[in-house]
Amino acid sequence: MKLIEMYTKNECPWCEKAINLIKETIGKGRVTIVYNLNTRIEHKEKLLERYSEAKTVPQIFIDGKHIGGYEDLVEYIDNTTSLG
Repeated sequence: MKLIEMYTKNECPWCEKAINLIKETIGKGRVTIVYNLNTRIEHKEKLLERYSEAKTVPQIFIDGKHIGGYEDLVEYIDNTTSLG
């Protein structure tokens, strides 16, 4: 089972879009964990440990691999779910 982890912030439209896209496509049958950077400072610290270049949200990891932000997620889904 794949693990999807996403670092987000409150009132982030790209974060909401990414959450919805995951739910509609690759999220079925997978564990999805959302870390809100506004609620706990530890989340931000952990994100920067995992990907020190993070300057924006969302930041998405699938099975521990850094995917990137929303547009990177779209590309990932297109590349991993295409038939050809």
